[in-house]
Amino acid sequence: VVAALVLVILSCYYVGRHGDTADADAVPWFEFNSSDAATAVPYDLSWMLDADEMVARGRDAQFDMDVARRLSQVVSATYCTPENLVNWNCSRCLDDLERVTLIEDPSWDLLGVVGWSEALDGVVVSFRGTDSHSYYNWVENMRTWRTDLSLSYEGMPPEALVHGGFFYSYNDSSLAGGVSEAVRGIVEWRAEMGGGERGGGRGAGFGVLEAMTGGLWSGLWSGTIGGGSERDAAEKVTPTVFVSGHSLGGALATFCALEMKLVEGIDDVRVVTFGSPRVGNAVFAAWFKDTVPQHVRFTHNRDMIPSLPPMYMGFSHIPHEVWLVDVVPSRTLVGVCDGSGEDVRCHRGACSVFGFGSICVSLADHLGYLSPMYMPRGDADEPAGC
Repeated sequence: VVAALVLVILSCYYVGRHGDTADADAVPWFEFNSSDAATAVPYDLSWMLDADEMVARGRDAQFDMDVARRLSQVVSATYCTPENLVNWNCSRCLDDLERVTLIEDPSWDLLGVVGWSEALDGVVVSFRGTDSHSYYNWVENMRTWRTDLSLSYEGMPPEALVHGGFFYSYNDSSLAGGVSEAVRGIVEWRAEMGGGERGGGRGAGFGVLEAMTGGLWSGLWSGTIGGGSERDAAEKVTPTVFVSGHSLGGALATFCALEMKLVEGIDDVRVVTFGSPRVGNAVFAAWFKDTVPQHVRFTHNRDMIPSLPPMYMGFSHIPHEVWLVDVVPSRTLVGVCDGSGEDVRCHRGACSVFGFGSICVSLADHLGYLSPMYMPRGDADEPAGC
């Protein structure tokens, strides 16, 4: 009765709409699996409706929903066929992205794109996730992965460990070299145009509540955070680099961001991931947060991938999490979680039973994050392969 009452109350609120959520019709080759064994809806979602708390947490996370939406569109495009991505002419390809470079390593089944976004005034690096037909094999492998690799980045604590599989996927494939070369090319191009000293990037956090509520709390957030002083912008010598990815691409984005910051010397690196797995232990997560503080990690309902690899194997998520919860059709709550990376009121607690942790099992939730995160097979709305 209590749960039903909460659902009725929540359905009266429109707190953000996050685009095309994957469902049985949108993804016909997958059985819709919505974690029926778990509780229908978490009992307490009221904290997501607390405007003051969301503003405070959004400010701490430097969260901008408008930026996240645009990056999700670029990530969505990476699921289109490489033949269409080479010339950036797919149905999902944004018109404002220019100087696009496709980096693909078929032997690793990895793909990313690098380009310049006029809308974001920065370089965009986006990574595709695993091919959708191999998700279940990938998930089974992640259940037994351990944090086993210490990296040699300057200042990284020796106790900070990551899983070597993610790290080597980025660094031993052609992605690392191809992405760095493409980013350098754009930085040099901007410098030649006289735009390098401007820095770039939208103001972090600006407009988040507007996007989350569709105007329900208009004015509460707008203007409370700027994009930094003119002096800060003048001191930047490289453009802002936005790194994003979905699923395995989220893990790749994590290591790419470190490479951009610590090896390429990019001053302003911002990360937005969608449905990313855990990539390292708690020491690594804390160090990454200090090294790349502008990091937002989206989760959705009971998406199976963010609950893997499991915490009992030594893994811990990087802050800040933003949890999308579908309460009724076309109505989604957007919750900015606490700074721990493992907020029990967010995705981590969505599949727990009587307080005990468990692994979420919804693949359908994994395929819809602000934008569709899968390759279309062809329908009335979108051609096969985009």
